[in-house]
Amino acid sequence: KEVSFAYKQRYKGKMYSVTTRSGRKITVTPEHPFFSIDGGVIKTKVKDLSAGTFVAVPRELILTPTSLLSNAAQDSFSSFRSQNGPQIRYKAYRRPAKTFKPIDYVNPDVAELFGYLLSEGASTGGTMFFFNSDRNLVDRVEDLSCEIFGISPRIKPDTSENVLRLEISSIGLIKYLEQTHGFKLAGSRNTRVPTSIMTSGNEMVSRFLSAVFESEASIRKDVPEIEFTTASKEFANQLSYLLLRFGIVGRVKQ
Repeated sequence: KEVSFAYKQRYKGKMYSVTTRSGRKITVTPEHPFFSIDGGVIKTKVKDLSAGTFVAVPRELILTPTSLLSNAAQDSFSSFRSQNGPQIRYKAYRRPAKTFKPIDYVNPDVAELFGYLLSEGASTGGTMFFFNSDRNLVDRVEDLSCEIFGISPRIKPDTSENVLRLEISSIGLIKYLEQTHGFKLAGSRNTRVPTSIMTSGNEMVSRFLSAVFESEASIRKDVPEIEFTTASKEFANQLSYLLLRFGIVGRVKQ
């Protein structure tokens, strides 16, 4: 049934955290209803649930893509046209800032690059890093950076044996991606799927998931499963919801 009305209100009081056996987790108010089974399908308030109660969860999510790109960046950045096409410059930087291409929407290549950087990336001192021992993956991230950002990364040997470090230096780009896409390299425990990916169409989501799993996932030999490990509970939960776009039910374990 199509949603016809939505609202929000302030709340101060007790909250309930519900975790399913598959690892999906949600925090709600005591009156929030769940569909459960007791001689039939019934509505049950979360405060009346108990361990072992069966509740309905979606096996597939079919969403209409929406654009939630923020306009917050307009005050901090200036746009102009050069011989290389449209460019963005960070206005708050003291020295002449490095320019980059605007990323006004998510296409499959942007989604793929976000997936690689979130899986094997980091950020410090105005530079985004990508670490990997696979030269083909490093070259792919380099090509995507040149194409999407208009910035040529530096590639150096990392301190870890056989690992390459790719560097994309631009404090303006880092702030721009955070303000417009919700993309931020905030450490492994704080990794989140960017807002622009969560609201994108399935083509973009599939490219994002493909990059994430190519960088960090492994195929188990004892059972027919693909396993992905992350220190971020929220990232794992978000990935499970993105997989539901394709009818894939993922289990989140701790």
